[in-house]
Amino acid sequence: MRQYFQYAAILIISAMVYSCAASGNCSSAGKYKIDFSTGGGFTGIVNGTTIYCDGRVMFWERYPNSAAQIKDSLTLQEDRLKHFNLLVQSPDVFTYSHSYSGNYTATLTISKDSVSNTISYNPSEEPADFPQAIKEIISEIKIIKK
Repeated sequence: MRQYFQYAAILIISAMVYSCAASGNCSSAGKYKIDFSTGGGFTGIVNGTTIYCDGRVMFWERYPNSAAQIKDSLTLQEDRLKHFNLLVQSPDVFTYSHSYSGNYTATLTISKDSVSNTISYNPSEEPADFPQAIKEIISEIKIIKK
């Protein structure tokens, strides 16, 4: 019986330590997710990148009338993650709006806690009034893709 209690205590302590460590990167800027995709056009194929607040990055592809399929993934380096953490704290990220309904479209969706903003534009020419934080987010995502 004594072994049972020792095992239970170790299990509880381990669970507490693990849960604190797993949420460490998300706590500084809140829990957020950034989705960036380009696509449409003649084929209708959409390629995208999803960045999570813990530094995970998923590269995906979606064909018309099908679910997205993950093609690759990686984990951001700490300095790049800190930069994203800083950028999603800009108020411009959630107040700026732009909608483009063309055939080939770039879409940026940023969700943080319970707030979300979707911006779509022509990938051939970014809007001239893009806030600096949004320009930097898109630029950083394009660097990750290379």
